[in-house]
Amino acid sequence: MELLVVMAIIAILSTLLFPAITAARARAYDADCMSNLKQIGAALYMYSSGPGNGYFPMPDTAVEPAAFAGPNPKLMAALNEFIATNSPVWVCKRYAKEKGITAGGTNSYFYWAWDISGTNVYAIDTGAVSNRWMGKGLSTNLSGVVLASDRFSGPVLGGGAEAQYHGGSSISAPLSKPGTIVVISGGSTFKISPTRGIVR
Repeated sequence: MELLVVMAIIAILSTLLFPAITAARARAYDADCMSNLKQIGAALYMYSSGPGNGYFPMPDTAVEPAAFAGPNPKLMAALNEFIATNSPVWVCKRYAKEKGITAGGTNSYFYWAWDISGTNVYAIDTGAVSNRWMGKGLSTNLSGVVLASDRFSGPVLGGGAEAQYHGGSSISAPLSKPGTIVVISGGSTFKISPTRGIVR
C-alpha cells in the first residue's frame, strides 16, 4: 500500500513538473537562438565595415524562398573570417535536433539583409531603412530592419497559422504570442510576431 502511495505521489509530481520542464527547454532554445543571431548580426556589421565597403553580403540566389531561407553558403563564406563555416552558431538547436545535425556546416536561419528591385537583387547598406523582410509584407514596427531571423511559417510565407518552424516541427505561436526571434540593424534581438512585430 505504501509503495502504491509513493508511486502515485511521484506520478502527480511528474505531471506537475512536465509543463515547467518543457517551458524551460523552450526558453533555453530561444536564448540559444538569440545568442546565435546576435553573433551573426555582429559578423554582418564587421563584414560591412571591411570587405563589404558599407554593404551586407548578397544572398546566393535571386529566387525565393531560397534567397532568404536557403543554406546560403556564399553568405557563410563571406562571414567566414568572423564565424567559421562549421560553427554551431549557424544552426538553431531545434533545427539541429530535428535534422540530426551534430555540428555546423549549414545555415538554418533566414537571411533578410538584401532586397529586390524588379528582377534584380541588390545588397543593402548599413543605413538602409527597408529590405526584403519589409518587402515581403512582414512586421515594420521594429526600430530597425531585420537582418536575420529564426525559421518560421505564416500567412506571408505561404503557411497557415503563424508559427516558429524548425526543420519540419512547428511550435504553436499564435499572433497573440510573439514567436519568431530576429536580429535587427543595430544588433538588438527580439522575439516577435512576424506579421505584427512587437506585440504590446
